[in-house]
Formats: sequence, structure tokens, C-alpha cells
Amino acid sequence: MTGKEEMIKFNGCDIKAVVFDLDGTLYDLSFKVKLMFFLKNFKKWSLFKAHREVQSEFRGKDLVNGKDFYDAYLGAISKRTGKDVVSVEDWYFNRFEDTFSDILRDHGKKRENLFQLFGHLQENDVRMAIFTDYGFIEKRLDALNIDLQNFEMLISSELEGVLKPSARPLQKISETMNIPARNILMVGDNYNTDGKSAEKAGMNFCIISDEKEEYHCSWDVFLKKIGLNI
Repeated sequence: MTGKEEMIKFNGCDIKAVVFDLDGTLYDLSFKVKLMFFLKNFKKWSLFKAHREVQSEFRGKDLVNGKDFYDAYLGAISKRTGKDVVSVEDWYFNRFEDTFSDILRDHGKKRENLFQLFGHLQENDVRMAIFTDYGFIEKRLDALNIDLQNFEMLISSELEGVLKPSARPLQKISETMNIPARNILMVGDNYNTDGKSAEKAGMNFCIISDEKEEYHCSWDVFLKKIGLNI
């Protein structure tokens, strides 16, 4: 280790890697951001609404790989909206991705002391990864001015062929990093997706939220629990 005698601990467990969800975790999914999503997608609202509905239906449904996932996923959106698959693909992989990134660039607000957290983890030899449902991870990180070099792995559940709360993408991270699941901490903002994925994979997890529920804690409390005292 680099000058540290004790490993970072979380809930009594030694932590060798932290896996971050992206949306709502590395930045605040504020009312303003949600409002901009609504306004920017208003003209294509039927597609956006269908996408969200199909996303819920596909959660945990393992289609093995990204190609088969997108074929089924975009096909379901097409069927629900009556629009041809080519139009749906164009909307999802172009307009939706670009709009998403533009909103983050213009209105996304990174969590306070985020870069200090990254430095703290790196100083203690804790490796980092991203695990998020959507693809285009690099575009979203760039829009938030977050250097992707901070992360050893960038995992999209869509590209893996199965949405959260599947444990398979987290198991891939554990196996690739050669770190036991018990020594990996998943940090997200939704228990039903991030928390359940981690539970199934046998990982510790923390849900960033101001709600007074089990597994939840505010961002400031999380920083303290991980050993960063600002």
C-alpha cells in the first residue's frame, strides 16, 4: 500500500475496490436535471415513455450480450410505439444519447468533494469501476468533466445483455479484478437496482440518499464512513 497501514473499511469489511453507479450517484439527479430531461424529450415523448416502460419490464432479464439485448429492447419499444425499429434505433443511439450528454454538460452537478474521494481511494490502493445501465459511459463522464482514467472498468449492463438488478456484471468486475466480492463496495442511489445487484453478488453496498431507510446514507455521511474527513 502507498504509505497507509490500514485498509479502508466499510461496515467492518476491508475494501479493495469501489464500484460506482453513475446517474444519481456521481452527480445529483436534481429536480432541474429531471425537468430538463422532460423538456428535451417532450417532442419524442412517446419514445421516451416507452423506453422507460420497457426498461422496467427488462430488468433482470438476461439476454446474454449487448446485440441480443438491443435487438429485443429496441424491438419492444418499436412495438409499443408503432414506430419502425430503424427510427427507434436512430432516436436511442443518436438523439437520446446526445440529449442526455448535453443535459449533463449544461446542468449536471458533480457530488461535492468527488475528486477528493477519488484521490483518497487511489492513495489507499482502492481500485474503481463504473457499473451503470446505459451505454455511452465515456460521453457521460466527459460531459461531467470526470476523467475516465480514474476507473479500471466501465461496465454498461445494456452492453452486458442484462439490466440491474442482475449480479452478473458485478461478478464480471470481481473476476476481472481478481478481488473477492466481499471486498468490493457498490455505491449507488437505488436499492432496487444497485443494492439488489450487490446483494446477489455478495458485495457490500451503500445507497446515497437522504431518506431514513436501511442501507441509505447521505453523500456526506458516506464520505465519512469511507474515511474521508473534509
